[in-house]
Amino acid sequence: MATLAGNIADSSPIGDTIPPLLVLKASLVAASTRGRREIPLDEFFTGPGQNVLKADEVITKIRFPAPSRGRGCFLKLGLRRGTSCSVASVAVWLVAKGNRVEEARIALGGVAPTPIRARMTEKSLVGLRIDEELIEKIARQAQAEINPITDVRASAEYRRAVSSRLLAKALRGALGMEE
Repeated sequence: MATLAGNIADSSPIGDTIPPLLVLKASLVAASTRGRREIPLDEFFTGPGQNVLKADEVITKIRFPAPSRGRGCFLKLGLRRGTSCSVASVAVWLVAKGNRVEEARIALGGVAPTPIRARMTEKSLVGLRIDEELIEKIARQAQAEINPITDVRASAEYRRAVSSRLLAKALRGALGMEE
């Protein structure tokens, strides 16, 4: 069976646990005979299957601060139910007062060489009152931050389209809005 640390160390762009950990501001502790170091998860990945771990290091801890406010949502699209590999995934964490966004964190998997935070999209949400029109605009805007590939699971065009739909649905979910 897989482990959370193994999923992270594998550094796959489609690792399901990574987008939720990115929006929760996770870090990990890597240890070797030389000592320990803490690595923010958003600085860990360097390419598909590549990361900053040294050959003699192992992940000993995964940490994230317990959120005191906000709500999140994680969605993934796979080719079949169960433990299938993701075509694309999205995680959202929003802190809102009413429908006005005070803080936004968005991470996507399967749409770039590494799992990513959509930082420009996050910034564009802050201070705005979210409604259906804005959700659709933000979902389209996030497409500018991704760089999907075509592989056996899906085409780049399909990943681009589905990631936009997943983001819109996740934003609604994080806000408790009905679809």
